[in-house]
Amino acid sequence: MKPRILEDRGIVRPAGGSVAMAIAAFAIAALASCATAGTAGNDIETAVARVAARTGNKSLTVGPISNDLPMFRMVTAKGKPRELGRALGMIGIESGYPFPAVPEERRKQNEAIFALYREVYPAYIERVAGVAEAYGRKTEDLDLAFMEDQYHLRMWLDGYGVKKSTSLGFPACSVIATRSSSGGTVVGRNLDTLNLTGFLVRSEVQGGYKSINTSGGAFHEWAIDGINEKGLFVGEMTIVDPAYAANLSQAYPEKPSVYGLHMMRIVLDTCASVDEAVALFGRVPVWFTDELWHFFLADASGKFAVVEYGKNRQLAITRQTGGVLVSTNTSLMEGRESLMKCPRYAIADKYVAEHGADGIATHASMAELMKLLALREDNPRYPSVIGIRATLWTTTYDLADRTMVIRYWEDGYKERKLGF
Repeated sequence: MKPRILEDRGIVRPAGGSVAMAIAAFAIAALASCATAGTAGNDIETAVARVAARTGNKSLTVGPISNDLPMFRMVTAKGKPRELGRALGMIGIESGYPFPAVPEERRKQNEAIFALYREVYPAYIERVAGVAEAYGRKTEDLDLAFMEDQYHLRMWLDGYGVKKSTSLGFPACSVIATRSSSGGTVVGRNLDTLNLTGFLVRSEVQGGYKSINTSGGAFHEWAIDGINEKGLFVGEMTIVDPAYAANLSQAYPEKPSVYGLHMMRIVLDTCASVDEAVALFGRVPVWFTDELWHFFLADASGKFAVVEYGKNRQLAITRQTGGVLVSTNTSLMEGRESLMKCPRYAIADKYVAEHGADGIATHASMAELMKLLALREDNPRYPSVIGIRATLWTTTYDLADRTMVIRYWEDGYKERKLGF
């Protein structure tokens, strides 16, 4: 995988779109030194703190989760969307970033992107208006295609690096959801990638539901997996089959679209149920670059869905109510025979057959299953890859009591429980 440069921007963006590979490609290609959150990260976090002090408004804060986790940072976003956007704009100015002005030849497309967001996510329009205000510019002059990923990502690129590694990543990640006989719904998720700076985000921004989520590459605007106050979960997994390449576009699409990680933020902010999230995916084109994701949805009522895009770009939804649903890196459209070729899927399938839905229906019991699928040093099935700890975190979610337990590799997968 090779990074490329966006024209007229001087910003590196990845040739690939998966969390596991794209963020790693950005970091390794763009950063000559392997800075950690304890070095270069302090610069961007200092800029965030200066902006908060100058405005007297802590709409965005970034800092350590604990002293044991220098590579994982806590992000809080709260208050009015425009205030958050103004803070992001001021942080950009502090960091020396020019105003992301829309080129004249793309102004018509830009207007169409604004129209899409007014329809499905008006709080985002307020947020980008705040960014424009910080620069003293008109909102309509801001390039929304550039804002879709590059503006926020650059703060991560310039502010954080990765520990030294000899690999760009690999397709992995697993999500499993179960509905117990007592009516509880629990989800488990592994993020398998390189040793990268990641974020734990608590969002309480007005105009959207409160949420707790993981993120990478952008402080608040993106999500990797998370839960909102209504008990809705969303997470992603990479599809690696090249037969699905028709879904990919390195350039921003002609039709107004939302980048995949940003789409998960919109789901958390605006949807209260699987049904609402599925309807949103039906209305909004999702942009993928060189790798495709499918999205796992689950809610407190025990409804599950996996949102996928087929070989001819058609939207396909696998729905299930109750029981157990497993998803790794093969499209569920391919059927059981293909799914069982993934060793992690096969391990999960066998474990579920032996333990049943009730056997994985708590944070602790779901974590036991996710450990069997994890790429970590104490798992003989999938030890860490070429010396790196490849499962950066395992999260479990209880959708009934709206809690999340996260376990990071950096402190030996110690449990941290969060709720609303």
